[in-house]
Amino acid sequence: MAQAHSDLRRSGEDMAATAAKGVEAVVAEQAGAALAAGIDPASAEAAPVVEAVIDAFRGDRPDTPELRASTIDRFATGTDARVERYWQLLGIINGWGAFPTMTPAFEWTIAALRAHPQR
Repeated sequence: MAQAHSDLRRSGEDMAATAAKGVEAVVAEQAGAALAAGIDPASAEAAPVVEAVIDAFRGDRPDTPELRASTIDRFATGTDARVERYWQLLGIINGWGAFPTMTPAFEWTIAALRAHPQR
């Protein structure tokens, strides 16, 4: 995970711009709601959620199967419940406030992206 982040920074990716797109908020709100509602990531009901996530993530790039595949890889690399728990505990120790649980929503999103490789 750390190596992938370092590689992205070294490649010149604007990490602040990626964060500013609000991808995490879209995943939390829309994928989180779909997960809570019991929507199967492979169902037709999941497609609009996938499109919203991709649209938030892609910026000016076109929505292609290759972009979706690379998004799956990127999300999978950064989705680990153990790392999330580490940051939650670190936040408690340092008084940073609550760090929300995002792993289940990202896992749902990854499964939905795999099931919907193109628009």
